[in-house]
Amino acid sequence: MTNYLRNLPIPEPFILALPVGLLLHILAPSALLPSFREQAVLGLAMVMLALALTAWSVVAAGRTHLAQPSQLVTAGPYRFSRNPMYLSWTGLAGGLAVLLNSLWIMLAGLAAWVYLQLVSIPAEERSLAKMFGPAYDEYRRHVRRWL
Repeated sequence: MTNYLRNLPIPEPFILALPVGLLLHILAPSALLPSFREQAVLGLAMVMLALALTAWSVVAAGRTHLAQPSQLVTAGPYRFSRNPMYLSWTGLAGGLAVLLNSLWIMLAGLAAWVYLQLVSIPAEERSLAKMFGPAYDEYRRHVRRWL
């Protein structure tokens, strides 16, 4: 991965999943939902909320801290979720899926979420437990993984 991509606050599974979902949506459209009048408004609202959560997460953690944690961040959205950045990108995928009425984007976002849940997060939690010891254990007891 290039240094440019490493500096973006995009979880790696979404770097692949969202473009693939969008490409499949363009090549072989498949509706996620029956169309409804407020679909664009709902999808756009979901996207905007997800982007706001991403920004809040970056500000709370500090951009450089996202790549190399040096202290346990428990402020801002990290008070409610141990993984607000992952939560925001999962919400972004869902919002784009609703906005574009795309089953493919929803499935791609779901695939990225499964990868995070089964691979990325457990590895990160082991690393954080080693790095921060009892402080991380206490944080983990009081703050849920997602919400």
